[in-house]
Amino acid sequence: MTHDEWPIAFILVIFLSLGVAYSIVNPLFEAPDEVWHYLYIKHLADGKGLPVHDLISEQPWRQEGSQPPLYYLAAALATAWVDTGDADDVIRYNPHAAIGLATACGNKNVMAHTAREAFPWRGTVLATHLTRLVSVLMGAGTVLCTYLLALEIFPGRRALAAGAAAINAFNPQFLFISAAINNDVAVTLFSSLALWLLIRALRRTPSPCLLLTLGIVVGLAALSKLSGLVLLPLVAGGLALLAWRRRSPRVFVVWSLIVFGVALAVAGWWYGRNWLLYRDPLGLPVMFAVMGRRAHPASGLKLVAEFVGVWKSFWAVFGWYNVLAEGWVYAACNGLTLLGIAGLILLVVRRLRTTPAPELALLGLWTAIVLASLVGWSQMRYPQGRLLFPAISAISLLLFVGLAQWVPQQFTGRLASVVGMGLLALALISPFRYIAPAYAPPPLLAPEDASSIPFRLDADFGEQLRLVGYGLDRETVQPGETIYLTLYWQALAPMEVDYSVFVHLVGEEDLIVVQRDSYPGRGNRPTSGWSIGPIVEDAYPISIPATALAPRTYRLVVGAYDYGTMERLPLLDPEGDSLTLCDVTLLPAEGALPNPVHFVFGEGIALIGFDLEPTAVRPGETIHLTLYWETLAPMEEDYTVFTHLLGEKDQLWAQKDSQPQEGKSPTSDWEPGQVVEDRYELEVHPQAPPGVYDLEIGMYLAKTGKRLLIRGGGSRLMLGKVRILEP
Repeated sequence: MTHDEWPIAFILVIFLSLGVAYSIVNPLFEAPDEVWHYLYIKHLADGKGLPVHDLISEQPWRQEGSQPPLYYLAAALATAWVDTGDADDVIRYNPHAAIGLATACGNKNVMAHTAREAFPWRGTVLATHLTRLVSVLMGAGTVLCTYLLALEIFPGRRALAAGAAAINAFNPQFLFISAAINNDVAVTLFSSLALWLLIRALRRTPSPCLLLTLGIVVGLAALSKLSGLVLLPLVAGGLALLAWRRRSPRVFVVWSLIVFGVALAVAGWWYGRNWLLYRDPLGLPVMFAVMGRRAHPASGLKLVAEFVGVWKSFWAVFGWYNVLAEGWVYAACNGLTLLGIAGLILLVVRRLRTTPAPELALLGLWTAIVLASLVGWSQMRYPQGRLLFPAISAISLLLFVGLAQWVPQQFTGRLASVVGMGLLALALISPFRYIAPAYAPPPLLAPEDASSIPFRLDADFGEQLRLVGYGLDRETVQPGETIYLTLYWQALAPMEVDYSVFVHLVGEEDLIVVQRDSYPGRGNRPTSGWSIGPIVEDAYPISIPATALAPRTYRLVVGAYDYGTMERLPLLDPEGDSLTLCDVTLLPAEGALPNPVHFVFGEGIALIGFDLEPTAVRPGETIHLTLYWETLAPMEEDYTVFTHLLGEKDQLWAQKDSQPQEGKSPTSDWEPGQVVEDRYELEVHPQAPPGVYDLEIGMYLAKTGKRLLIRGGGSRLMLGKVRILEP
């Protein structure tokens, strides 16, 4: 290596170091689908062959069993020597995990983590970390490809190549995914390598060796993940450009036969196997049979909204898409991106006046192809930023080329240093500022510190758990506000079961207004890891729904249960299976109307209050509902209000649909600022079984059936619950 290559050597060393750090800081299987990717690898490492879906029983690898096998085979070879017989003890799911819910308070962890994961690593823990190391090495290969790709297009401009490689290497999301178990790292590596080889072919007469290598790499990409097939149109386009330059269709045919023939030889057997097993070469029907798909394709507006999240998760969304960075991180990444795009536009304008840049156009084409494939995927499943990573070499290079347009060429090295160091700083802090805190258990209290607990109880549950006491910040609250409860637990005996804690706010007729279920410590202190003596501090924010009826008095109730059997631990004294801590008084929000709320339907109507009586009825009896509407803007259409009482599986047991005031006050007559009192009588079906039902309301246009959307999401508003009593 020459002296001029030290920047890429530095970048690769830092990337490898950071990758190892991310793989250690992030607890086991706390990356999207990581546990199922690992179980695919374990299946191979245990000598059981390639997985086959049977669609009858739930298989440990779930939908990942339909994925092409290259990454899993490589990882299985690296870990086959490790005894992973302890997998069932290590892999413990958190049933309360808040997957995809970044605003959730706690339960970011999909797994229940125990001391088994501590160093020195053994068994499944060791195999997992070894596999993560394989991923890190593949990620480093992608960074190197980005550097080589830049030098291929801009020979001798090592500063520019280093800047592109730094954007790739120090993207925190790329580091996070590269430090986890997933086949994205493999398809990203081979896609970047294929792009580099294709650019080499464009810039020189391709040799048979280069064409063979390109075919092998395309085949390996297709054998890594289905998205590797997206390379086919890119390579076909590149070969077509080469043939056009030589004015020879024969060249296109011959070179295509070489490249695609080799790719077929490398990967074709897998797609043939899928056809024989599932009558589909891609295996998508069995994949969607396991993980499901969208009931309806996403609209254009919904896609735009979702792609805001995609771009965030291209840079820094960790965990199972539930651990976010601060807003300034995304603002900085967006600013960097916009500057790069503006610079690219400036470059295109300049090049149009001089000579075109087909290589940069090919990078743009590849980015567009990957983006288009992601749009297509989003019609079936929810899109994620990591699915853009097969184009990360192209994106990183295009981004830095755009940024470089704003400085003289002699300052490209300084620009690379500034951009690289800025992203490196973000990459350095992310594991310790965002990832680690999401999974950190709360501190333990010594038994002698029990005197500091606000309310002592010493209530024993099933000779397993003792509720030493609790703390509550206030006992008077309004709808829409949050109170904070802290429980203090102590183990009475060693436990093998991970017990769940429930916290209920219960009103009249035992209707639950708020329910929080969690493993203790916001999910991070499963009871199977407790020792006798220390006190576990367990905090719960209790957010009161804006639609909670007030004024009312509610009971704050807690207990514990085994999620696997749903059996509650019995309370020994007093007897029962739950404990009432105290009463919470819910006062109405300020306003002249009963139960003031503010929900905007469409652009012109707001629900500003409601009243509901009674909340417990027998079959055949009537529920009296009053809605208070306010006009925000003139309405041209006459909307119908629906009021539904829903049982299990949204089955209707009472319904009243009509225009406001039984049709006497159509919405097209409403004036801005007008308040309309709107009454509904819902007669419960005589055959309604006893239980708890949901009351929903909304508005729709009768001639089309299309519902008005509610600001904040959805087209129906759950106003509360009603209990149906025994006849």
